[in-house]
Order: sequence, then structure tokens, then C-alpha cells
Amino acid sequence: MDFLTNENQSAGKFYLVDSGYANTSKFIAPHKGHRYHIGLFKNPASRHYKCPEELYNHRHASLRNVVERTFGILKLRFKLLAKMQSYPFAIQVKIVIACCVLHNIMTGVLGDAEINKYLEGEDITSSLDADMAVHGIDDELESIGCPLIGDSHLGKEIRSQITAELWSSHTGSHLRL
Repeated sequence: MDFLTNENQSAGKFYLVDSGYANTSKFIAPHKGHRYHIGLFKNPASRHYKCPEELYNHRHASLRNVVERTFGILKLRFKLLAKMQSYPFAIQVKIVIACCVLHNIMTGVLGDAEINKYLEGEDITSSLDADMAVHGIDDELESIGCPLIGDSHLGKEIRSQITAELWSSHTGSHLRL
């Protein structure tokens, strides 16, 4: 999927955010007014999508859920991640990658049982959006050229293209939004 045509390194990359954020070329939110929360799709019978926007919202919620659980595990294992605001954004990215590598090595050596001890009784699904605001990531993103608002038309266009491609794959038909 080629969502942006410029050739900078962030082309085609964006954050999945909740509906509290404006839709931009870097922040892609769910469609408002349609089912969104992952619990609404748990029952296989409820996975009959009434429209392309519901399918998109389900996939969006599923991806966000995986990202939130992953960062939850990493934050439980590596306490440094709770203090990221004191580092520049470029260093934060490197720290997260290093933690992922270490986590994968530790999991390979110690197995999944080690992860389970971190998960017992812990609520690890805190909102990444709240973490971003608390840690000042919004300011960092803006300083490196990621717009927070202002290009909402492009964000809506990207979301519409993703929605149409998902629906086309799901139904086997071509839909133009």
C-alpha cells in the first residue's frame, strides 16, 4: 500500500491513534460513529461488518491492541521506558528498539514463562495516546515535521484508501470511497 508519494523516510508511516486525535497524514484515527472497541467484535457472529468503516475500525482496534500490549510488556520489563521524556525523540526510538531486541533475546533464553510473571495482575493496556501526551512526544513529533493538525484532508484520504483496500480484500469487490 503506497499511501504517501514523497520520498522522505516517514512516507507511508503513521501512528494509529484514538478518536481524540485529529486525522492527519501521520495520525490515523478510527471512523467516528461506527463500532470500534475490540470487545464489540469478540463474538464471531458479531464480525459481520455492516460497512467498510466497521471493518477498518476492527482492524485498527486490533492493531492498537497489539501495540499497547507489546509496550505494556516492555514497560513492565524495562523500567527505563517510563522515564523516556528526558531523552530526545531520536534517542527514544533507539532505546525502544534496544529494549525489543533484549526482550526477544531474553524470551528466547528464558521462554514465555518469564513474561507471564510480568503480566500477572498487571493492567498493561494503558492508552499509548495518554503516554504520548505525558511524555511530550507530541512536541517532539511536531519538531521533526510531523503535523498534529492542518493536513486532515490528507489523513482522511489515507484512511479512505486503507478502508477501501480492506473492504475490497474482504468482499472481493472494488469499492471507491
